[in-house]
Amino acid sequence: MQDNRWKILLVEDDVELAELIQDYLSCYEFSVEVVHDGSQAVSRIINDQPDLVILDLMPPGKDGISICKEVRADYSKIIIGFIFLKEMLII
Repeated sequence: MQDNRWKILLVEDDVELAELIQDYLSCYEFSVEVVHDGSQAVSRIINDQPDLVILDLMPPGKDGISICKEVRADYSKIIIGFIFLKEMLII
């Protein structure tokens, strides 16, 4: 039996946030894989060819803009970049 669910690659270094997003999307029948380090993201995106990449723009190892530039020639699907701010300090 073929799995017709959308494959999503989530690149997020915050483990708790990644689990929260993964659990939420899995409830809607998406297949979600998580990478916690930007240095692993490029090879996973190119090799796995997920339907969607949700990309933290500031993961450790390699920033999101660099990741986008590196995969541009070999990946033509959707990449959504985001910055999650846990705390905002206003002085």
